[in-house]
Amino acid sequence: MLEADGISLDAEEYYTKYLGVSDREILRALFEGRQRGAGGKSDLDAEFDHLLARKAMAYRRLVKSDIPEVPGAPGFILEAARKYPLAVASGALRVEVEDGLCRLGVREAISAVVTIEDVSRGKPDPETFIRAREALIRIRSLSRSEPSLLLEEPTASFLVIEDSPAGLAAARAAWMPAVGLSTSRPAADMKPASLVLPDLTSLTREMIEAI
Repeated sequence: MLEADGISLDAEEYYTKYLGVSDREILRALFEGRQRGAGGKSDLDAEFDHLLARKAMAYRRLVKSDIPEVPGAPGFILEAARKYPLAVASGALRVEVEDGLCRLGVREAISAVVTIEDVSRGKPDPETFIRAREALIRIRSLSRSEPSLLLEEPTASFLVIEDSPAGLAAARAAWMPAVGLSTSRPAADMKPASLVLPDLTSLTREMIEAI
């Protein structure tokens, strides 16, 4: 998508600098770093909207027949949802997140979905996780079948599972403990997490409750 607009972004640069960062913030950094965007803010926003729409269409084509999953993710989500309220807090577009959850067969296990469209600042800013926390508290307070969460519930009682340094930085800024998955970056890059695992096949309820 970027190459069609004369911008290069190789895998190493993406995974080193931009993994976990919202698409819009990546575009902003790339345009600024390459002396692009001589027009005003409204011109840039319009171009970003166009590029993001193209990216969303390309993404959906790529995952139309198959969507890669983190090993153990569907099983972990379905099992964890039996005890904990779950939210997805993502820097992606809502249509991409919802599509992925449905394809993995776990959408019904997720109580809340927060995407880049719901926040003004993406990761590493903590707003995405703060909004997810608020959504879980709001949803659970309306549920008659599940224990409610209180507004004063400490952020430390919410656990983040992340695969990016930017996401871990956001969790730390939100005062939330985190499990880091070394599925996209080396384990050494995930050290700010309370626990680092290669994937979700080995994460158990006992390990979560020990954090």
